[in-house]
Amino acid sequence: MLYLLNNCQNLNHAKLYGGNAMYDLWAEKFEDKVAREMAPGDKCLVISRVGLDDVTIRRYTFTGARSVLSDGKPARAIWVLEGELENQEEMKKTAAARHPKYSRFFNRRGNFNQWSVLRDA
Repeated sequence: MLYLLNNCQNLNHAKLYGGNAMYDLWAEKFEDKVAREMAPGDKCLVISRVGLDDVTIRRYTFTGARSVLSDGKPARAIWVLEGELENQEEMKKTAAARHPKYSRFFNRRGNFNQWSVLRDA
């Protein structure tokens, strides 16, 4: 299975959580369901901002998830997704928005969509 992970907030998950962290999901509702369904070997595309005009797309092989508590008050459960980086590419946001593999990350105006995770068959 392929998962599209929208890191439009440009968080450095490895720095936040250590290890091979690539993304995080709330352990609630839809995001919790997705995290529980992910299996080692699944592929993940994580898109992040680079400045105002560029994006980086990283392709990972999912290796597992671990549960942690957020720093907020009250603390909430988070799934930290871990994976092995396969490759990455940087491109203009406008090019990514038109790219057949990456266009789902964007709306018709070329802005980031507001979802955090999508399953892609």
